[in-house]
Amino acid sequence: MKKSILILGMTLGSFLGLRAQNEVVIHDWTALEESAQHIDVSYRIVQCQQGENGQIQLSIFNENAVAKTISFSLEITDGNGESATIEFNDLSLNIGEMRMASCSDYPEITVDLPTNIDGSSANILIHYGE
Repeated sequence: MKKSILILGMTLGSFLGLRAQNEVVIHDWTALEESAQHIDVSYRIVQCQQGENGQIQLSIFNENAVAKTISFSLEITDGNGESATIEFNDLSLNIGEMRMASCSDYPEITVDLPTNIDGSSANILIHYGE
C-alpha cells in the first residue's frame, strides 16, 4: 500500500512538474484596483502552449462575510498603442472564496489574450460595474 501511494505521488509530482515547465509566464501576477465591494482581482499573462498568443488569467478573492456577485471590464493596452476591452459579467463568489486561474483551472476567469495585444508590454486597468 505504501509503495502504491509513493508511486502515485511520484507520478503526480512528475506530471505537475511537466505541466509547469510547459507554461511560459509573459507577465507575472499584478494586483488591480480593489472594488468598493472588497473584492480583489489580480492578473497574469501566460502562454500555456507553445505557439499560442497567450491567456489572461485572473485571481479573484471575495474578502466579504457575505456572498457577492460582481461584473467588471478589463481595459488592456500595450506598448504599441493597441487596446482591447474584455467583459466579465455576474461572477458569483461565496464568502471568503478565492479563485486563481491556471492553464487547467477556472476557465470562467481565463480569456485568450486579444491577438492585437503584445502581452510582454500589456497593461490592464479594471472598471467595476458596481
